[in-house]
Amino acid sequence: MDLVIWIVVAVVLLVIIAAVAVALTKRNKERKLERRRTEAHELRENAAVQSQTVQERETEAAQTEAAAREARAEADARAREADRLAAAAGEHKHRASAERSEYDEQLRRADELDPDVGTAGEPATETRETTTEPRGGAATDTRETTDAGTATDTTTDTTPDTTTDTTPDATTAPEPREGGTHRA
Repeated sequence: MDLVIWIVVAVVLLVIIAAVAVALTKRNKERKLERRRTEAHELRENAAVQSQTVQERETEAAQTEAAAREARAEADARAREADRLAAAAGEHKHRASAERSEYDEQLRRADELDPDVGTAGEPATETRETTTEPRGGAATDTRETTDAGTATDTTTDTTPDTTTDTTPDATTAPEPREGGTHRA
């Protein structure tokens, strides 16, 4: 009987060990599940906090994208306006060039027909001289008038040169005084 008792005790011990093992495994499994639930809850809380930040970033991105589209539309409109203005400027330039050519042709034709115009296209000059002598008789004022109505004043100094050389070297000649012809 001793043997039977030992077999019964061994079986009971095995059952107890198996029960403890099953209990520990179940408990570890529940702990593991609880840890996972806690971790999932924390992740959801963090996600909720980040959700507001994400929504703010998405809103900001949408606003920036809308501003970019608006700026692009404005730039396209300005580019179209610039193209339109460039085309108008080209047209005005072409018209101005044509009118300038017509104007120059009319002036050339008028110069060809006008007997008072010289060969180089400049008015022929008819010189009338008027001489006036100031009180000491020192200068002569001559005024030339062209047919075009422009006048040129010429003043000539006719006073004798009275400067003397005061240098001891007699080989140097005195320099003449400036001021001969004077134009206004």
